[in-house]
Amino acid sequence: MSTSFIERLNEILESRNMSQASLAESLSIGKSTISGWRNGTMPSVTIALGIAKILNTSVEYLITGQDSTGLTNEERTLLKNYRKLSPEGQDYAQDHILFLLSREIEKKENVSSG
Repeated sequence: MSTSFIERLNEILESRNMSQASLAESLSIGKSTISGWRNGTMPSVTIALGIAKILNTSVEYLITGQDSTGLTNEERTLLKNYRKLSPEGQDYAQDHILFLLSREIEKKENVSSG
């Protein structure tokens, strides 16, 4: 688990295939501002909120490394995408998840009995 703000930021950027330069451009800030965070300075609240929105994460996670929702970034992304689906799409997604779960259970039963 990363320990500093800049390490967490870089992890998320990497997982999103996004560069610091691209983030700086999206936030309308200079690349040197992000470079300054390597020295332990923290972004303003406004900038932190912008980062969280762009990267689909929480300010709490960026700053502390913890998230009171208990969801990982990947789980938050899945939930966000699920909510974008039509009711029919949500039904399909739920059916597919149930199918995948049944396959996982079946695999575990085969391993334990075999």
